[in-house]
Amino acid sequence: MGERLLLPVVQRCPDGAEVTWIDPDPAADGPAPAVELVASTGGGHGATDAPVSDDTPTDVAGGEAAGRADSGGADDGTDALTIVALMAGLGGLALGGYAAIAARR
Repeated sequence: MGERLLLPVVQRCPDGAEVTWIDPDPAADGPAPAVELVASTGGGHGATDAPVSDDTPTDVAGGEAAGRADSGGADDGTDALTIVALMAGLGGLALGGYAAIAARR
């Protein structure tokens, strides 16, 4: 069992009422939210326990799906798509600004 961190909260409602969630006892009427920290059991960042299917390429040494753990900075073609999406977003922002200015006249 790991370390338990309490996150005491006072909830303020729109009608002005306040509800306290500060009691460290989980069985209390207003228990504080808690998070339990435990030791890692996985392989670290990006590790997964998902099964590898028969059609998934695997790395012979580690048995992990190829490309899942580290892309190595390889260009997989998403840079062009990112630029196109950014340009489309900027175009939409410009058209929206123009429409807002034109509507004021």
